[in-house]
Amino acid sequence: MTPTLALLIAVLVVWMFALGWCGYAKRFLLALLVLLIGLGLNWAWMIFGLGAKLIEPPVVMAQISALMYAFCALATGWLIGRFMRQWRASRVEKEPQV
Repeated sequence: MTPTLALLIAVLVVWMFALGWCGYAKRFLLALLVLLIGLGLNWAWMIFGLGAKLIEPPVVMAQISALMYAFCALATGWLIGRFMRQWRASRVEKEPQV
């Protein structure tokens, strides 16, 4: 694995973790900002790093794929957050023993 590929995978993991946290915390406006930053960085990498044209089928498909990754990370974080909030809310408190 090349260092460039390792860096790209690490950035993807951090980006998806940030979107998952936004879903967990129900911070959807922050998620939109993180999404736009990630898509912009992806687009910049493809145009400047790979020499692709602005609108060509592989670039558009990569952007759609990144959008789907982002949606899945956000939805997974939201579901985990919802599960955790319901689990904490249904906790049974013990009565003090006398």
